[in-house]
Amino acid sequence: MDSVEFVHVDVMYLYANQSVLDFYPKFGFLPKQETLYTYPVVKREVESSAPKKLSGHSASDRHLIYQKAQNRSAISTCFSTVHAAELVMFYCLYVFSDHLYYVEKEDAIVIAQHEGSVLHLFDVISEQKVDLETVIHSLVSENTTKVILHFTPSDDLACEKGVYVDSNVLFVRQEGELFPKEFKHPTTSQA
Repeated sequence: MDSVEFVHVDVMYLYANQSVLDFYPKFGFLPKQETLYTYPVVKREVESSAPKKLSGHSASDRHLIYQKAQNRSAISTCFSTVHAAELVMFYCLYVFSDHLYYVEKEDAIVIAQHEGSVLHLFDVISEQKVDLETVIHSLVSENTTKVILHFTPSDDLACEKGVYVDSNVLFVRQEGELFPKEFKHPTTSQA
């Protein structure tokens, strides 16, 4: 197989399943460790206005989500994805269609799912910077003890950090070191 060089590409990445972990290093891809961000929920007064539940099956909700996704602001100054509205819509339609919310106070679309005492926060889509604590506290229930963020938050959110473990492993081929030391590639921008 002939080698293909990508001279105008700074970085290439992919997610590999467990059966091909030895394959991609042959082509210069190296595994890259992601960070698990966990926000411990401290009980405080519940936000007065609950988020509006949206549906990936509603035409008007899809229009609102797509509009926000097209014009989204980066959720983090450290590591984020923008200009990927179609990929976000795939997740909203086929993966998280029943886990979509609109938080009016932040004018943000939120993709989140409760699992027992854990709230999984997959994405926050807004046209301006949002206060993640406000978003989180609008979604937590009485029994929520922690929030797992499936993206890299900005430094102003006090999170615990750990090693992210998943069945798919991030592989990167890059010139130099372009990724931050600690990051989580946003789940909703993984193709």
